Amino acid sequence: GCRLLTHLRIGDCKRLSDEGLEVVAQYCPELCELAIFGCEGVTPQGLLAIAQGCNRLTHLDVSCCHQVTDKALHALATHCAGLTQFSARDCSKVTDNGLISLAKCASRLTSLDVSWCTV
Repeated sequence: GCRLLTHLRIGDCKRLSDEGLEVVAQYCPELCELAIFGCEGVTPQGLLAIAQGCNRLTHLDVSCCHQVTDKALHALATHCAGLTQFSARDCSKVTDNGLISLAKCASRLTSLDVSWCTV
């Protein structure tokens, strides 16, 4: 496995799915930075797996992952206490509730980009 992997960029991989994220979550527990922008097959289920398996995340970019929801943001905020940078640009299913979860739980967040969301 890739147990020592700390940075992973797999943006714009249209066929990346939750199954792939579940494997990353299982085999990359040291992951600090993950960029999966534009991965249209990613759903809250995959992000929940990442949140639970990669709880050392500090940077996450899920921009243009159109299936991302408030539920996913809540899971990330709850499990990834060290999250400092988060981007969910153009995630149309993200609402005020997702931002509330981040505001309440992600106390180390220093950079947040939710441009073009429905907030």
